[in-house]
Amino acid sequence: EWADINGYNIIRYYIDVKSGAYSYLRNEMQQLREDIKNGKIKGLITKEISRTSRDIMDILELKRSLAARGAFFISIKENYDSRTDDDEFLLIIHAGLAQKERKNTATRVKITQMLKAREGKTNVPSPAFGYKLSEDKQHLVVDPERSIIYRFIVEKYLEGWGMLKICKYLNQQGIPAKRSNRWHTNSLRTILTNPVYLGITIYNTTTLIRDSEGKRKRVMRPKSEWIVRYNTHQPLITEDKFNQIQEIIKKRKEKGTKEW
Repeated sequence: EWADINGYNIIRYYIDVKSGAYSYLRNEMQQLREDIKNGKIKGLITKEISRTSRDIMDILELKRSLAARGAFFISIKENYDSRTDDDEFLLIIHAGLAQKERKNTATRVKITQMLKAREGKTNVPSPAFGYKLSEDKQHLVVDPERSIIYRFIVEKYLEGWGMLKICKYLNQQGIPAKRSNRWHTNSLRTILTNPVYLGITIYNTTTLIRDSEGKRKRVMRPKSEWIVRYNTHQPLITEDKFNQIQEIIKKRKEKGTKEW
């Protein structure tokens, strides 16, 4: 309706259902940038700047790439038009407010997660292999089928089977892994070293930061910031067996390093 009233012809809609923090992860945004490079777009109209991106640098880069090809950028809510704003002052202010709101939203979500953590509730959308979410999505409960596979993995590893042998056996039996149909040693190692099977939940271990190229990167937090809660769910392994497995993994790694 806005385009009809103001005499514009809409060529295409670009719609992303993704976080505004990292535009390089948004497929439609990448297509938009490609169309700008190819000169297909004479102008870009957005409902509001925060719907385009919630990062100042992304907004500036987008506006400047349009301007370099003689195209304009309009945001309806802020009444912003790049053709009448040469110094980008208003654009930076609006983009800064959008970025600040993203930070505030992330902080509110983080506070909610921390409160859940202190109450012993889970924050994970996808539980570890052998568990599933309770009906209220607040706690981990044992998955009857996958927990049997987990206990089989533990038993065979303690008997002396290697990770590769266990993977081959599970694949031959047609038993699917958590995220794919086939098992790999990396996924098996993750399962064998995860303390969640002790009935322990550890929160706030990692965080996302931007690297020098603006890409997101996950890094470990200091251990002093970790939140550890015990007996948050039913364990699938005893502490003795878990420690035995860690010792075996450590010795095999040291032996492999020496042989190499």
